[in-house]
Amino acid sequence: RSRQGDPQCSLEKGTKSWGVPVGEDRNATYRNVNKLLSEHPELQGIVCFGSESGPGVGRALKENSQRRDIAVVAACPPNVCRDDIKSGYIKELLLWDPADAGVLQTYIASLVLQGRQDEIKPGMRVAGFGKPRIEGNTLIFNRPLLIMRDNVDNYNF
Repeated sequence: RSRQGDPQCSLEKGTKSWGVPVGEDRNATYRNVNKLLSEHPELQGIVCFGSESGPGVGRALKENSQRRDIAVVAACPPNVCRDDIKSGYIKELLLWDPADAGVLQTYIASLVLQGRQDEIKPGMRVAGFGKPRIEGNTLIFNRPLLIMRDNVDNYNF
């Protein structure tokens, strides 16, 4: 973090494709993206994490000559950046499906409550979801939810 509280955001010399502003502060993300755009006008893509970073990126791109040529992938709720997706400033959201997460959490909780926690181990299968990768006590399923212009109105969260 910088002294002003903004996460540091920069590109290594010679990199022309990706900047990664990270944060839960849309204003800090906005400032970081403006910095990236001024220092790297050839920037072609931005990946941002944090539920508030998408709106910060969208605002910066709108204010910088209507830049829709930069591929932006964000991880924020569709309701927060729906207009930026529809207008082309954010190309894609990469999330988990909250309904799928609820089903999986309920299933795992039921195994534990039934005393069947020994079944939660490498190689286990969950119907409809396949086999998770297990890291410590975390189960990781490879089922991302991709939200784009053509399906953003299907989601209300």
